[in-house]
Amino acid sequence: ELDEDIKTSIVNKAAPPSGNVEGGETTYYAYAPTSLSAFKATNDLLNREIIVYRAKIGGTFILPGDQTLADELANKWALDVFTMNNLPADAVMLVKQNIAIYGDEGVSLALDELGFEYETVSRADLNAGDITNYDIFLNQDLDWSQLETDGQTSLTNWFNSGGDYIGLLGTGAVFADDAGLINFMSSVDYDADAIVMLNNNSSNGVTAGFRENDYAYVLNAMWFTTVPANVTVSASIVNSNDFLVSGYWPGWESSGAKGKPVILNKDTSTQDTTLITIDATFRGHPKNTFRLIGNAIFNALD
Repeated sequence: ELDEDIKTSIVNKAAPPSGNVEGGETTYYAYAPTSLSAFKATNDLLNREIIVYRAKIGGTFILPGDQTLADELANKWALDVFTMNNLPADAVMLVKQNIAIYGDEGVSLALDELGFEYETVSRADLNAGDITNYDIFLNQDLDWSQLETDGQTSLTNWFNSGGDYIGLLGTGAVFADDAGLINFMSSVDYDADAIVMLNNNSSNGVTAGFRENDYAYVLNAMWFTTVPANVTVSASIVNSNDFLVSGYWPGWESSGAKGKPVILNKDTSTQDTTLITIDATFRGHPKNTFRLIGNAIFNALD
């Protein structure tokens, strides 16, 4: 029941969000990957051929100590910018990647909001070997078996030459297994349509900028039951009897999903594979988890 005594006032003007720049002399400025704006700002800087580094652990973006750029990040992108005197040992200089995607409009919207340029490829393109023009293949909907022998051979050779792969949902993950990138066993519950709580590996570049415990959406939930020793678990469903936050998932308590990995990353000296089985881009709605895609793209750079 509405309390008629609540005092209200008309809002005529709202101040836009703004960030802050830490004062003092510095060699570098840095900002965290904790918002969509951080990724869009980074891609804007790369488009302008401004040098940007990224720390593998923590995912921090780092640029030369230019006060004008720092002010722009705070005023235009509402980022909190801090000083940094030494470049981290694990810092990697970012370069624009040629990205091929096979996915729905939610994937495209996520990349648009993060500021990445990309091209959509078809099965005909992949069967014709057109993947060689790209650095990253982001796949949500393509089964390995849907490719002809020539397409499978072309992709295998591309992976062996250092082509990076990001697999979304069950289809994207199983594609990686069939292609020999990461071999795993998994379980699926097709009744799941819910929000769950994840435990994120804060030291892994794919989940950089996320809280240790954060939310994710699952539809037809899939989780990994075996993980090879040379693969890093980036995130798991929390090991708790109340991992379900909200939504529809009959029998979730006995599903076996508790504590199981849902994001994997395999980082070799030449090829990087990331598998994300939570629905990070569902119909363009779960915008917070768009950042997982951005992290996976940047994390593939060595």
